Amino acid sequence: MRVVVSDAGETPQPGTGMLFYDDGSGFQSVGMNQVSANVYDAEFPAVNCATVVRYYVSAMSTDGFESTNPSEAPASTFSVLSANDLQIAFEDDFQTNMGWTVSSTASDGQWQRGIPAGGGDRGDPPTDADGSGQCYVTDNADGNSDVDGGDTILTSPVMDGSETGSEVAVLSYYRWYSNNVGTVQDDIFEVEISNNGGATWSSLETIGPTGSEVGGGWFLKSFVISDFISPTSNMRVRFIASDTGGGSVVEAGIDGVKIEVITCQTTVPVVPESYAIAQGQYVDGDVADLGQSDNSHLLARKNPQSVGGSIFVEMTGTAHTLAPTAIDVRFEGSVLARRTVTQTLEVYNFDTDQWEVVDTRNASRTGDIVVDVSLSGDLSRFVQPGTMAVEARVRYETAFPRQLFVARLDQLLWTITD
Repeated sequence: MRVVVSDAGETPQPGTGMLFYDDGSGFQSVGMNQVSANVYDAEFPAVNCATVVRYYVSAMSTDGFESTNPSEAPASTFSVLSANDLQIAFEDDFQTNMGWTVSSTASDGQWQRGIPAGGGDRGDPPTDADGSGQCYVTDNADGNSDVDGGDTILTSPVMDGSETGSEVAVLSYYRWYSNNVGTVQDDIFEVEISNNGGATWSSLETIGPTGSEVGGGWFLKSFVISDFISPTSNMRVRFIASDTGGGSVVEAGIDGVKIEVITCQTTVPVVPESYAIAQGQYVDGDVADLGQSDNSHLLARKNPQSVGGSIFVEMTGTAHTLAPTAIDVRFEGSVLARRTVTQTLEVYNFDTDQWEVVDTRNASRTGDIVVDVSLSGDLSRFVQPGTMAVEARVRYETAFPRQLFVARLDQLLWTITD
């Protein structure tokens, strides 16, 4: 993230840019990289997928004054969701009627959709949370308009929170809750979630009667649905504001409800860490020559003392997962030969303890060619339990027993997705 520090009455002190982030274990600080005068690059450290990360940035002036963005940090922060990919399954900023319903036992203060009209006094939100204009608030009127004598329940339409494979469904919303105006503070605000269309409900969070988030203010909240209930395509969420205690002034608001389905996959390129020439003779190069496509080759030749001999080169790398969802293998190479040489690419099956052929063709005698293969089936069979080793082998064989030839191996690359 690019961060620019500007002079607004104080002179920025070079090299003082800091990133503060909280992945759920409290704020930690990381120095930002200054790329030019008063310009920084902030790099977020790795965090677990599906984690909501709160963050803010700061810099110092030459007079020792610290400036932050947001200016109220750390009480107010930005937030970002850690993921490999993201799709929005449901989103409502309340500018149109998407089918929310209101039920109530309260004598006053029922949920209403509109532009906040309370003016910000008596615990009312003065504006919506996401800047779109409208939101849901309790009794959208100025003055004595809080929840009284019971509860009011705002229930969502059916939302699709279903997951497949490595997907994770995340529910987020902005909420406002105030019960600290006046002398009594004894009510709560409840959020519940259902995966069967509202037939049964599970608690998502309870706010109050005391705490740091009961004095108003929009708070963005995000929850991994599977942490609370099995995600389905029949999800609902409901928000319950109550005045059942001793007469507290209860005001609440909801905005920006969203379900995002994120992908928690990691794709890692794996290059050989070692090799062995099982048949043939070493000529030149080393394991580093197998790591990239650069025309720097590992060279092996047919043993001239072996009539009908071949060249077998075995390569080993390390995967990052025992249960890959995708494995792609790329091999690049050629041969120096007068006649046809067959090139066979194999991968090792640790379930059967045998090599599996994944590609066979005539080796190129005019320059390196690239072979790309996507493996199929139960891919865990290609990863060794315990060590997570992956193995590949290239075989060169000729139908001309007395032909001498040289194998030129440029690159072997596994691309593994968890």
